[in-house]
Amino acid sequence: MPTIAVKKVEIEKLLHKEYEEQAFNDILFDFGLEIDEITQEDGFVVYKIEIPANRYDLLCTQGLVHALRSYLFGVEFRDVEIKKGNYSIILEDREHRGEVAAAVIKNYKFNEHSYQNFISFQEKLCGSVGRNRAIVAIGTHDLSKVSFPVVYKSVEKKEVNFVPLRHTSSVNGADLQDLLSSDNNLSKYFRLVRENEFNVFVDAKGQILSIPPIINSEDTKISQSTTDILIEVTGTNFHKVNTALKMILNAFRTDEVYSVEVNSISTPVQNTKTYHLTVEEIAKELNITIGADDLIGLLTKMMYRCERVNDSEIVVYVPEARQDVLHKVDLIEDVAVAYGFNNFSRSLPDINTIGLADPFNKFTDKIRMEMALLGFLEVHTLALVSKTENLFDSENAIEVDNFKSLECEVGRTSLLPGLLKSVACNLHTKIPMKIFECGDVLILEESHDIGARNLRMLSCLLVSNASQLEEVQGPLTLLLNKCGIHNFEYIRKDYENRYLKNQSASIVISGEEVGSVGVVDPKVLKIFKLPYPGSAFELNLEKLFNLFIKFN
Repeated sequence: MPTIAVKKVEIEKLLHKEYEEQAFNDILFDFGLEIDEITQEDGFVVYKIEIPANRYDLLCTQGLVHALRSYLFGVEFRDVEIKKGNYSIILEDREHRGEVAAAVIKNYKFNEHSYQNFISFQEKLCGSVGRNRAIVAIGTHDLSKVSFPVVYKSVEKKEVNFVPLRHTSSVNGADLQDLLSSDNNLSKYFRLVRENEFNVFVDAKGQILSIPPIINSEDTKISQSTTDILIEVTGTNFHKVNTALKMILNAFRTDEVYSVEVNSISTPVQNTKTYHLTVEEIAKELNITIGADDLIGLLTKMMYRCERVNDSEIVVYVPEARQDVLHKVDLIEDVAVAYGFNNFSRSLPDINTIGLADPFNKFTDKIRMEMALLGFLEVHTLALVSKTENLFDSENAIEVDNFKSLECEVGRTSLLPGLLKSVACNLHTKIPMKIFECGDVLILEESHDIGARNLRMLSCLLVSNASQLEEVQGPLTLLLNKCGIHNFEYIRKDYENRYLKNQSASIVISGEEVGSVGVVDPKVLKIFKLPYPGSAFELNLEKLFNLFIKFN
């Protein structure tokens, strides 16, 4: 979990109350946080507090104080009011890191502590929600030094000339990487930009403000005396970009926060979630009896704004700062936190049970063990594949909406493509190669409540100089015998685009088809760029498990 450093004197000043160290530790523990360490820095007592990974709003002292004011004193939390601003950013390049959101904060009075928190919060957000700037990068600028409109565009590196942050002289973009190569904090971000181009923010006077996600300009840097700030956030995912911006605005709020128009869209985009919650749901999940007014009081302590519908139902408005709330169950969890875990009655459960391994999972593990004993190496491949690779039963494939990579277009309907790809990535290994995988495939099924389901399969692949059908028949026969199944048959059957014609069969047990076996079609091998022939079999482990129960 991420950790923040909070000065004791600063948080007490913001909360207008002094606390003994143990008392403050108890408060945080009841709230769901924990002090990892108490240290002394520059004569100040500093709390190192562990923050849940999904609570981005608590990654700075200001955000933590907003939450504690509600929790300790019942102060109703309100989202920052964002006024329409007369500022605009023009996006000329949307292809690379083309998601942009921005806003302006005016009349913020920094002191030494809050200025350090502001800088630190940006880095915490870039590291958490931004995945080390791969998804989100944040830049802040002194508004008085920026002329609008600002343009976000792609420029050849050799055409970029600006003074990087904490430097005194201008540098050409082609030399920037060499200049920053000794800076371990910044040099690692060059992998996120294109080889010959930078994306840059340029203001109306031609001044370069920043090169996201690497570095800002020295000319527009903020200082402790800065009062008006332009915040620009760039990245690959607009939801994450928008979230990071709103976190900063809510933590460092003033009465003058203004939106910035990005290609005619006012940012940040605000989306208030609402939920209906009843006292009956609370009673069912938490086994406590409270009225609607008490429920509103508890949720107010956790930063929510509520309205009463009737004696048993309320409407809950989730603030923008609480991006961790994804479902009504998150509200119920916060009710439990506000109620106090120590206030719940303690009792033994009504049912005494002894845990056991799921029989089907235990059977799967036994199959994996037997395959290993037969000399096959187990692999684990990705459940999402490209349409090109998903050659078998593709009509039953589940397609991924808004996929980020061509390798993640559909859910796999067979394990065999993953095995073929594994061999293709390990052609430096000596043959024969004998590999297998036990795992779930994803198939459409209208009769299922969600229209799709997982299906556990076993797939085995043997690649050699002259792969023949009998090379996998032997291990398959031994495996079925280990399952107590001795009477089975191979019925000749062609599997188009999977096995070589006249070199494949279905595996039938008690009149039920449980799998297939065959020599892999050369056309399939060509797709995966495999120079060797291969033989394979694939079994439906769910059907095999039912037959195992039947015969044993």
